[in-house]
Amino acid sequence: MNGELKLRIVDSQQRTLVNQTLEAGTYQQWQGQAPFAVTVSEPAQIALSYQGKEVDLSAYQDTENAYFQVPPNR
Repeated sequence: MNGELKLRIVDSQQRTLVNQTLEAGTYQQWQGQAPFAVTVSEPAQIALSYQGKEVDLSAYQDTENAYFQVPPNR
């Protein structure tokens, strides 16, 4: 990962858990009530896991910004 990205994570209780610009190599952990609304710039630059499993972000690799829910609403 190179550069920086903007990350915002909001839980189901509408609490903002993360809202910041992160440098490459930054590791973050958060806790809150799922599902989480995630907004990220440069999604190709992020690795994200939920409950020990990697979240598949391959659908966002060619976009500048991504908005998705973790876990996905199925």
